[in-house]
Amino acid sequence: MALVLLCTLAAALTLVDSPAALATTWHVEKDGSGDFTVIQDALNSCTSGDTVIVGPGRYTEHAPFDYGAITADTYVVVDTPNITLRGTDRDGVIVGPPVFTKINSNEPQGIATSQQAGGLKVENLTVENVVDGIRFETAADATDCVIRDCESGLVVITSTNHTFTRCEVYDCPKLSMGCYVQGNQIVLDQCHFEAYVPFPGAQSPGGVEISAAHNVQVSDCSFLGDAFLKFQMSTDGTIQNNTFDSGLIEILDSSANLVGNIMGRSPLDNVFFAGNILNATKNVFGGGEDATLFLSGNSVVMHDNHILNAGSLSVQINNYDSPNYTLDLTNNWWGTADSTQIAAWIRDVHDDPKYNIEVKFVPFADQPLPAQSTSFGGLKAKFQTH
Repeated sequence: MALVLLCTLAAALTLVDSPAALATTWHVEKDGSGDFTVIQDALNSCTSGDTVIVGPGRYTEHAPFDYGAITADTYVVVDTPNITLRGTDRDGVIVGPPVFTKINSNEPQGIATSQQAGGLKVENLTVENVVDGIRFETAADATDCVIRDCESGLVVITSTNHTFTRCEVYDCPKLSMGCYVQGNQIVLDQCHFEAYVPFPGAQSPGGVEISAAHNVQVSDCSFLGDAFLKFQMSTDGTIQNNTFDSGLIEILDSSANLVGNIMGRSPLDNVFFAGNILNATKNVFGGGEDATLFLSGNSVVMHDNHILNAGSLSVQINNYDSPNYTLDLTNNWWGTADSTQIAAWIRDVHDDPKYNIEVKFVPFADQPLPAQSTSFGGLKAKFQTH
């Protein structure tokens, strides 16, 4: 019996000493009904594993923070590991001033981490009118957040993995998202990115750039306006079941699998590939005013897609130095069953020997493929729900 009591006591002490058992939930309320009225004061009181719950209101308090390499004026800094920062109302909890105010090239920051704050989770709030909306310099995730009217929406500069779920980025003219993760993973799931519109009728890119990442997963996201998605600097991963209103996928010195994406008509190209490996299946490419597909790599396999024409070329091959490559674009629907017309929409070695590349498109589908039957009217309707 004594042995049983000792074991029970030891187990209880272990639970008491565990981080989960010792974790504290702090409440921030503008009206003074919580533990704090300022988010930063709550975070400064945290130890590892704590949660900060933020009530409705606009939080405009900010101060300089020493990040080591630089000191930057910042609204919210997380400097403790394994913190959860959660708003009670995504649209009602706002970090940042009511209008955009810029101190210098990198100030002010919105929500940022030091390099000691690994394990951060940011959830269910809005950041607006700052230079970088959310900036992660260590392992951190964001869920159900809105970033708007910033220079850059999400900025990630780490050697760790990150997941962004149901985040929305609007009107960020520099970048919706910029990631440099040094060989680690980025997951974007059910996110929305919208191109910046500086004045009616004008657009500039509000895209997503992912650099030096491995096994990237971009799935079920929407890109509105001219918002683009770019893999660069030896990134590899899968781009699956996303919708692009009129944007562009760029693969530069990188590799990608494109599966089940729907792309509307682009003012440039649907896909610009100057990379290592490109595989594509079950996508709808609605056409580009320059070309639907711009291909400048020797490992390209594309089957069971809709490759449609927007009045220019369907496939543009770049000038190649290496001879005798064949790109496999067989078994796709090209918007017509006329092989002569399809060939006319493809610019390859048959049009100019300098290209040194043949696009193989026969056999091809003689009617639209059932798996790619989603209409562009349905695509527009999806964007209108945001």
